[in-house]
Amino acid sequence: MANISLLGALLFCFVQIVKSDYILCSGYVNTLESNVRPDLSKIKIAMYRDGILKETTMCNPDGSFVISVDESQNTPFSIEVKAPTDATFDTLVQVIDPKENITLCDAKINFLFQGFTISAQVVGRFSNIGPVGFPLELTLPDGKLMKTARTEKDGHYKFTNVYPGNYIIKAASTTDFLVDKDSQSFTCKIDWTSTDECASNVIIISGYFIKGNITKHLVGVVLAVYSKTKKTADELITKKAKELAGKLPKINDFYLFDAREITEAVICV
Repeated sequence: MANISLLGALLFCFVQIVKSDYILCSGYVNTLESNVRPDLSKIKIAMYRDGILKETTMCNPDGSFVISVDESQNTPFSIEVKAPTDATFDTLVQVIDPKENITLCDAKINFLFQGFTISAQVVGRFSNIGPVGFPLELTLPDGKLMKTARTEKDGHYKFTNVYPGNYIIKAASTTDFLVDKDSQSFTCKIDWTSTDECASNVIIISGYFIKGNITKHLVGVVLAVYSKTKKTADELITKKAKELAGKLPKINDFYLFDAREITEAVICV
């Protein structure tokens, strides 16, 4: 019985010696905007040494985390963030060399979470591309404006540094475009798994406002309103133009309008 007690005591001491080689080092995931604190408990932190995964842990809701490090080994190790591909950080990997720190926990194991990127597109009613310069807004459900953006080539746009949550993406007020009433805005949710819900929706432009001036000494000039993809005049012209369409001639299936009477037209895309 005494021998068993002695063996137990020796095992206990051995375990304590092994454990004493490990220290707990704390780290932190900060956010780009200090006044906004999303729940960061979905972010996983992993530690690798010599290319081998040694430990994983999850962040606390405030972004803090604790990782255990074997102090008896002098080889460098890396702390890595495991997050969705759409999530943006200042860096995903930090390499810590024990030889460069008095104690391992002196190393600042901090990351900066910059948010997600929403990538989507504005398109024309009769095409799969949209214009450059179309204005959009990202708001909270209560209407608070968070970010603005404008479309680039082919109608693509991005909202960057967006934190997880519920949002509304909508067409901003504009005098240059007509927006389909059913697609002027949509709600979407960004979580820690995907931003596909936001990217899969599109805002549809049904037309453009075309404005111009005819000088006095060009009285009598004829203005033709047409589309390369839609030749049906009813879908291309304003109510005023529709009233005149039956009274005006057609050339090559296009209606012709007197510029003195038509000052504004809508061309569908």
